[in-house]
Amino acid sequence: MTKAQYLSAWQNSHSAPNIFVIRGFLTVVYFLARILISLRVTPNGATLLGGIVGSFAAVLVIGGNWLWAAAIAVISSLLDGVDGAIAEITNRKTKFGSVLDAVVDRIVELVWFTSLIAWGADITAVVILGLTILLMEYLRAKANSLGLAGAGLITIAERPTRVIMFAMLCIGVASIGTDNQALTIGSWTLIGITWLALVQLFLRFSNQLRHNSSR
Repeated sequence: MTKAQYLSAWQNSHSAPNIFVIRGFLTVVYFLARILISLRVTPNGATLLGGIVGSFAAVLVIGGNWLWAAAIAVISSLLDGVDGAIAEITNRKTKFGSVLDAVVDRIVELVWFTSLIAWGADITAVVILGLTILLMEYLRAKANSLGLAGAGLITIAERPTRVIMFAMLCIGVASIGTDNQALTIGSWTLIGITWLALVQLFLRFSNQLRHNSSR
């Protein structure tokens, strides 16, 4: 599969616009996938590798290594896209792989934001953040199980957005020092963005259900 074919397949399955930022991200993911394929890494192996790398970012946060945590989080985001790219390029997509990818992603994210508690982030904010992310992904999974179009719809709070905000929070703390209030504000900001995305998905899928039931 060529890069152009991969980009087209990804954009079609995610209802994504053909914009420079997305193309750039997917281009990097494509070439990383090619490297791992040459090393005989399987899609599930790439998923587990991304989970291990991503979880290490939380260890770095707890240790106060904020800049390294930000860098590792970004790398893990790239690896998160690589497993799907490997599956697409090699035609090895499986239901188990999709479930494994979703579970690993949620574990890594929950570990990330929970690690902020060690530095004073409000526990309530972190718990609500985790539950909101899980609710959003549950809605997407339920829509997918019902066969609704656009289950891969891109929202403003996709995992790359959450990675970017986590990385920015780490960079901010590294620049100005640990600030409990800033950590909490960052958590609530991401909660607000995720709820907007949740509403976006809900409206999209509820409209489809009403349209289908009217036929």
